[in-house]
Amino acid sequence: MKRSIVLLTALAGCIAACHNKGPEQKGSTNSSSTTETKESYEYINNKDTVSLSYTANGNVITGTLISVLAGASRTAGTIEGVIKGDTIIADYTMDQAHHEKTSVRQVAFLKKGGKLLEGYGDTGEKDGKIVFTNIANLKFVDAVSLSSTAAK
Repeated sequence: MKRSIVLLTALAGCIAACHNKGPEQKGSTNSSSTTETKESYEYINNKDTVSLSYTANGNVITGTLISVLAGASRTAGTIEGVIKGDTIIADYTMDQAHHEKTSVRQVAFLKKGGKLLEGYGDTGEKDGKIVFTNIANLKFVDAVSLSSTAAK
């Protein structure tokens, strides 16, 4: 009889221990379901170069955008935004190195066939930054399409 009680107590302890590990494993699975990915895109044509590198954590992205166009000054800065389906909408903050004050403008890119197409549309100023007036009306053109490269 004592042996049965000891076995039942041990079995109950094992079941309780296994049951307690379940939620921990479930919680760790949920936190790892949001994986961090790095992507890089680049456009090079004669003396023009545009490069975008970003890290995506779920649908949130952060990264850098650099543009060197012939006849124009070099611009570089950071982007912070979101990915909605195959579209990136982000705030581009230009570095102050070549500008008197920080400049922020909204940018958009459409992922299409391993490339990023930049979005263009009407803009206006809101809260000190340049934003698209209607994101639904953006036009994505391949005049300057950025090709995927190995993440840097």
